[in-house]
Amino acid sequence: MRDLHIVLVILAAQLTIATPKALRRQSSRAAICPVLISDDEYTGSAGAYVTGSGAKSVTGTFIIPNITARSSDLSSPLQYRGNPTVTKNTSLLICKDVNKSFYDQFCPARDGQGANSGANEHPNATVQDFVTNTADINDVVDKAQRRKIIDAAQRILDTIKEPGDRWIHFVQETASFTAAKPFYDWGAFEVIPLQGSIFYHELAVRTETEEPILRRTGGVLVSHGVLKQIGEDDISHTHRSLDHRRDSYYFEKYGRKEPQTINHVPVTFTHGKPELGYYEMIEHYPEWLRISTKGMAHVSSHLPISGIYDFYWLVSEVEKDPNSDRAVLVDVGGGKGGTIKAICEKFPGLPPHRFVLEDRPETLEGVQALNEPELVRVQKVAMDFHNEQPVKDSESKAYTYWVRRCFHNYSEEVFKNMLRIIADAMADDSRLLVQGDVLDNTPNKMASFMDFMMIGFGGKQRTLESWSRLFNAVGLHISSVSRGNGLWKTLSVIKVVKSER
Repeated sequence: MRDLHIVLVILAAQLTIATPKALRRQSSRAAICPVLISDDEYTGSAGAYVTGSGAKSVTGTFIIPNITARSSDLSSPLQYRGNPTVTKNTSLLICKDVNKSFYDQFCPARDGQGANSGANEHPNATVQDFVTNTADINDVVDKAQRRKIIDAAQRILDTIKEPGDRWIHFVQETASFTAAKPFYDWGAFEVIPLQGSIFYHELAVRTETEEPILRRTGGVLVSHGVLKQIGEDDISHTHRSLDHRRDSYYFEKYGRKEPQTINHVPVTFTHGKPELGYYEMIEHYPEWLRISTKGMAHVSSHLPISGIYDFYWLVSEVEKDPNSDRAVLVDVGGGKGGTIKAICEKFPGLPPHRFVLEDRPETLEGVQALNEPELVRVQKVAMDFHNEQPVKDSESKAYTYWVRRCFHNYSEEVFKNMLRIIADAMADDSRLLVQGDVLDNTPNKMASFMDFMMIGFGGKQRTLESWSRLFNAVGLHISSVSRGNGLWKTLSVIKVVKSER
């Protein structure tokens, strides 16, 4: 969240140097709503106070475009007190402490409901809601809201940038991509050591390249943060430059075929740790692990859980034998228990004490520490789904084994081993429910991109035919497929049963 604050404040700083031409680009009343930047004090400003009719008391920090045109829209002209940030000849005012009444003067009521009533419709109000919320960005801003914020920020940039500014930005970004190409072709990214740095003159010798051209090309990459310069004469990798190392070397070593194991996959090979799996490797990079975990949690939290598949049949089974101790649902690799909470909320007839949450010991320790009321009665079992399925004896075999968005992380052989372990634990009437993407066999751009990306981790997105073939290989078969709608049309719940049934 603080990162977005910084971005928006930078936008504010850019607006303060906008030329008068920017004023003439805006004329409509709808285009002059203030954009809240931060509830913190704006760096470099002692605080500018604004009064309209009644000398409003104010809270918050706003970007207000087109200050000159707006003066006539107020009940009285704008006045400045304290230490104004700008003058009326510029295209904005950054004013500290602006309250809702002042805000409403600039954003007229929609259908008589007030300016802030349309917060989810107006991008400026979306920015305001976001930056004033103290929760995490992943909790308060969904994909549509983030898109509005990005669009609002882009419109600000489009408004204040002169043609020359846009050209410079384009040329600079083009230079970064252009410089990366010869570095790649010369093999320079491979010669730079994974740990430590290398002097330009040594890099020149080892790549058989003239040192001056290496320096000039490398300078572009350093300036864009692709490489890191240490001192005046040597450079080192960043995570961004590691992405430019030649993955083709992986296929030269392992053959032109899909990755077959958890380790020895392109990503770990490229980072010089082929003996590790992806998740093992990122444990050595705390910031990478933090961002990855946060990103996956955010994606997972926005995917439907109980809305695609109807669990009502489980309620019926429980009602038939309410005194049974048989597990209702085993959430295999269930993380922090989000699936169980969602199912129990939608189907309150299901007893929480007959749910089983399985994951790694450290994950379950975190769940215990949170002590969420919805999960207090849920059984928690530490396990490694590559080696065992604890809920398997004749008395406790579950009605349902649930695996959510997991199998796409693994290769065919690893996936089959995981399936075999679950199949051996299932009773004849058990069901395996797998939530994951089922790809169409005319791939679209996003689906093919995601599948191609998974090669790096040793994983794979699958068509229905691929899913079926793997289930059949371990004595299971697909009974039905429930598909999502709209944005989640490829997300499905596959119901799998034992083949002898």
